[in-house]
Amino acid sequence: MIETEAQRHGIHALYLQEYPKLLAYARSLLHDESLAKEAVQDTFLIACKKPEALLDHPNPPGWLMQALKYTIHNMIRGRAILTSFSTTFSNVKNNEITLINSSYTTNDTSITYSKDAGSPETYTAGGVKHSILTNIDSYGAVWYRENCECFIYGYESKDDLIKTIDSLYMEVQNE
Repeated sequence: MIETEAQRHGIHALYLQEYPKLLAYARSLLHDESLAKEAVQDTFLIACKKPEALLDHPNPPGWLMQALKYTIHNMIRGRAILTSFSTTFSNVKNNEITLINSSYTTNDTSITYSKDAGSPETYTAGGVKHSILTNIDSYGAVWYRENCECFIYGYESKDDLIKTIDSLYMEVQNE
């Protein structure tokens, strides 16, 4: 959370500078003014919860845009029907994936997510290799099993992500 006057001032300055661009982007994807405003508001709420991550980032406007993309994705996921999904991989071999980017389309809206630089870390659970990805202080995982691609993201810590992955296989084992 915001702890100093400098953080408050920095986020306020970014709000004044970036709000119109973020709102225009959200409108273009959501096609709804109130949903677009809600998405931008939620993005700045995330910024207020993580002021150091935003203000210490080499590109704070880019950080906000990526946070907005995640926010919009979560909004769409909760409200829309998936009409198409595609992912571009650099390597799919023996059920191991190196993700380049992933995109989906719902109700005429298309979003692409990319991981940050560096190779994904591999985590094995339930006999399946999961690629752990990071992007803007958020963790996600992608894996391939029985001709099905799976992807989860939005975790603040790698430990929370791994607990979720482990829980997927614990339920199968307990049945």
